[in-house]
Amino acid sequence: MGFKDIEISVDEKTMEADVQIQYLNKANPMDVLRLIKAVREKALVSEKSLKILDKLMLESATGDNKIKAGLPEDLVVGHKTGMSSRKPDGVRITDNDAGFVFLPDGSVYYIAIFVTESQMSDAQNAALMAQVSNTIYKHLYKQ
Repeated sequence: MGFKDIEISVDEKTMEADVQIQYLNKANPMDVLRLIKAVREKALVSEKSLKILDKLMLESATGDNKIKAGLPEDLVVGHKTGMSSRKPDGVRITDNDAGFVFLPDGSVYYIAIFVTESQMSDAQNAALMAQVSNTIYKHLYKQ
């Protein structure tokens, strides 16, 4: 589909058996953005499937402390988080959040924040993502 930097090689069960195997699954943040945008705007899936995907992302029960935390509460945000395990030395391989944000003027933007090889706590990773999200929002939506 043209997203050369997204590679899913192993499933969740396999990754749980060996932390190092998690490195086999890869995604570049820009390709994740392009994929989300293409699915939402270029009819890569049926209208029914798009409604299901949007519903899942809009009603996501995880990660409210990440991208969404950096935004005004009245914005409509669809997102999906992802998190690796921690290696024996405590490093989290990756902690991610990606999705779309509807601005008050009706426009939409896409956002992906990937924190990799982090020695910070999960709360610190989330706070960093919220801060980056807030900075992007303020840049794009100058009131």
